[in-house]
Amino acid sequence: GVDTAGLWLGTNTYASQNLMKKHIVVGNIFDTITGTDEVHGVISYGREAIIADNLFNTINNGVLTDCEAVYTKCRWASIVNNTFIACDAGDNRGCISVKGSLRGVTANPQGYSVTVANNRFYSTTGATCGLFIENDDVDVSGNLFEGFGLYAIKTSSVIGGANISIRDNTVRKHRGAVAILSQGYGGNIAVVRNKIYEVLGTEGTNAVCGAIQIAVNGANTSTVVINDNIITDIATSAAPTTFRALRIVSNSSGNIDVVEVSRNTINV
Repeated sequence: GVDTAGLWLGTNTYASQNLMKKHIVVGNIFDTITGTDEVHGVISYGREAIIADNLFNTINNGVLTDCEAVYTKCRWASIVNNTFIACDAGDNRGCISVKGSLRGVTANPQGYSVTVANNRFYSTTGATCGLFIENDDVDVSGNLFEGFGLYAIKTSSVIGGANISIRDNTVRKHRGAVAILSQGYGGNIAVVRNKIYEVLGTEGTNAVCGAIQIAVNGANTSTVVINDNIITDIATSAAPTTFRALRIVSNSSGNIDVVEVSRNTINV
């Protein structure tokens, strides 16, 4: 196939990661980048990236797979204050995908310790995802997600998902069944001070409709904190047959040692 990208930085190897650093991508417009195979606005392989104040409009390949506006395998990266419009990433992808090898693993460029803050994500059609996380030590704060057909924020069920902070984000007019889905293998996730308005549940395949779902996988001991969130209007007449504003479960070998659920406002 043919890979299409607006900007490609670095090489997909651990050995080259320290050779490509301090990626500064600021104030650009990435408009109508399309193709029939892998499509990306910006790919960053390396370390110490700043991707800020950019506009991404219509980044898609028509099939919702291998399509991201921002794709990183880049440790110590900051992705801040960007706008994403009609960037059609599907399941296990995102308008932003934070990926790469975990800390101490050298199979690919490492991708831990990333900040995703104060971005604006807008989607109107399709089974789309705003932010996909497949690594550890990721801070997600102050973002706006509107109109996504799958998830606003999702963590991988394959690798990563330890020490994730999801705080002070807003989700509205969410077309999918679940707004925030965490299913990581690592321990410790905090979902704090988010505002989730209207989970419509009209698209996607999740059988349980809700605002926040935490499913802990793997043997690592996990602490789950869900505090001070505001949740309103969870659909009860959509395709899913089960409705839970908040849902926390341990899958197979998952071990949840501490669960704290405090001071949430739920009006569904």
